[in-house]
Amino acid sequence: MADDRHFDPFGRGMAPLPRRKTRRGGRLLAWAAGILAAMLLLTAAAVGAVILYDWMTGRQVSLTGRKVTFQQVQTDRENALSIPEIFEKCRGWVTEITVTDSGSVAMGTGIVFSEDGYIVTCAHVLEGNGGEIAVKTVDGTTFPAQVVASDAQTDIAVLKVAAHGMEPAELGYGGQVLVGETAVALGNPLGRGFSETLTAGVVSARERSVVIERYEMSLLQFDAAVNSGNSGGPLINSAGQVIGMVNAKISRDEGARVEGIGFAVPIDRVVEVAQDLIRYGFVQNRPWLGVVVTQYDGEWPAVRVESVTEDGAADRAGIRAGDWILAFNGVPITSYTVLNREKDRCAVGDAVIVVVRRDGTDLPLECTLFAMTEADRP
Repeated sequence: MADDRHFDPFGRGMAPLPRRKTRRGGRLLAWAAGILAAMLLLTAAAVGAVILYDWMTGRQVSLTGRKVTFQQVQTDRENALSIPEIFEKCRGWVTEITVTDSGSVAMGTGIVFSEDGYIVTCAHVLEGNGGEIAVKTVDGTTFPAQVVASDAQTDIAVLKVAAHGMEPAELGYGGQVLVGETAVALGNPLGRGFSETLTAGVVSARERSVVIERYEMSLLQFDAAVNSGNSGGPLINSAGQVIGMVNAKISRDEGARVEGIGFAVPIDRVVEVAQDLIRYGFVQNRPWLGVVVTQYDGEWPAVRVESVTEDGAADRAGIRAGDWILAFNGVPITSYTVLNREKDRCAVGDAVIVVVRRDGTDLPLECTLFAMTEADRP
């Protein structure tokens, strides 16, 4: 027997479901209204899908006044280019970088990011931004370069050369990178004599956590062969789109020789940081503590505060030089890398508890994180 009851939302329990007589015209009107509503929903869904598609695969950002579009990533299953086609399409985006300082010469690779001469590379290629820097393009032209800014934490730097009409790289959307898809590295391994070297492999892993120079980074892992000099060069997919910037490899692990483990900064992150470096000279909205610390390997795992920036976040919280930082936001601090990682997981304005040991006493101090300003840059 059918249940002719419905729930009364006002708390009076179950009540008889009222019956009403309907006319044919009313049913036809309701039917037409239903069709219209369905059509409107389908239209809205289609528009929403287009907007979502554009946001995910055609995102645009402004870089040096130029709109940079993250193209839809074409995986190996669709419209894939051959390796020689990738080389011909992309070689014009790649530059050779030479840094001469006090008689020593360091070399690396750069990616053309704008027609008017902005080049992105790895911060470690510039070795502290000292010396003379030259950028050589694929046609053999060499330009003196100036450092716009660099960021050691992300290993990203931006150079500027006095050139116009350069061919900027086509960028892929890093969020669509697939493990197993083609990964081509193009650069200048081992310096002069090996420029425009192409190696090919596959994407081995996404979002691999790697510690480089005390900074923990989330990187793409790939197995194309790379060497010193490849740093700053593009990692390219099968559609000829840059999906990352090569910045590291593992050559030995616990004494054993390792092959085929390279890393690249995802291109989304490169563009994000490059925007800030060009506009402000440093990375905006990064939580800042305002301390210089050293590692301590004695009785307890901790870092020692060597100095505190006046009126910075740590100073206002009451942290002093000579304190030992034991915990940050509930996480034990065993190294500078851990401290920096936990800090960067917070947002500007967050209030965290920093536990320090001072004169044998553990003190929990509330610290509100600031945004680093240009004056605070090391």
